[in-house]
Amino acid sequence: MLQLICHHTYKTPFVAIDLSRHQNHGALHDAVHLVDGASPSSGAVAFRRPTANVHIGPSSSFSPLGTLRIDVRARIDAVLPADRMNLVEGHLAFAFFIDPGGVLVGTFLGPSAAGAPPSWHGVQSQPPFSPDGARHTVPVGTWTTLSYGHDGHRTIEVSIDGRVVGRRNDLVAGVPPVGSGGTTVGSWPNAARFSLQGAVDDLKIWRCDPNAVADEFLSRPLGDREGACWAELFAALARAMRSDPRLAAAGAGLQRMRSDGGRNAAGDAAALARNRAFAARFLALWRSGKLSGDPMRALLREWLPELFRSTGIGPSHRGLSAEAERVAASDVVGRFRGFDCDPEFAAFIRLLGEEIRSF
Repeated sequence: MLQLICHHTYKTPFVAIDLSRHQNHGALHDAVHLVDGASPSSGAVAFRRPTANVHIGPSSSFSPLGTLRIDVRARIDAVLPADRMNLVEGHLAFAFFIDPGGVLVGTFLGPSAAGAPPSWHGVQSQPPFSPDGARHTVPVGTWTTLSYGHDGHRTIEVSIDGRVVGRRNDLVAGVPPVGSGGTTVGSWPNAARFSLQGAVDDLKIWRCDPNAVADEFLSRPLGDREGACWAELFAALARAMRSDPRLAAAGAGLQRMRSDGGRNAAGDAAALARNRAFAARFLALWRSGKLSGDPMRALLREWLPELFRSTGIGPSHRGLSAEAERVAASDVVGRFRGFDCDPEFAAFIRLLGEEIRSF
């Protein structure tokens, strides 16, 4: 799930008010406020000088990122023959820009191969990245929605008015946190370079929602007793993570395996679609409180083989076994053994264990 972390509509001069809840307001520097943008009274900001930009200061909502999506509603006045034009760039994290000649480019700073040092790389709206094999350029003189998307695993793509014009599926890393220079619209964060020739009417930036897992976990029906029980467990688990290095290391290891598994699954479009369909069925049962009956058992029997195959992480995975041993050796197991104040969840865990052991 994505979380909106910045939404500028440029309806006021001097300051771009962020309509998301993250208060990522932008300061206009030498940029001209326009009353009329893509539509009458919609508001826009024009970049007519090399020093013009909208700057968003460093923000905790841009760290971490991993997954990133950007939509920019822009009108390009001219395409430069010898220099790129920045749409949006996050310092030492990502860059979304128009190359000389009008090619749309999305990049990020990360390793291009496992074990490699970070470097800038990404995708362009031309071969070998365009799905149709054609060269696509950003229209000039008309309002256009330009989009950048990184799924946090293997895939990065750029789009023009909703049409994917560049994609690659061989990445090994997500988007890193934005550096101390913050995020800049219309120019390079470091200096008055790569200035945009045109105007921006609307900007939206999303990241992976860091609370999505917890929100989904709590989306099923819970009584007062179960709710209080889980609140106590989460608080105790947080204390244990801080005090027991074995548990903290296990958590970090499991998170790495989750990322690796997601990257493996994302490399197979058909498998990714199947897993998403299974996940939708699972959430429907979860949200209705049907955790341990025959429908859940039937779903797990279908889904677990696909999940283990596509992610490469199954019951016999060495890393998973090692992290399980760390958890078993930590204080958390003894502290929570016999934790049965949520009978339906306990029944789900037993069911899940039975299906995994059946492999």
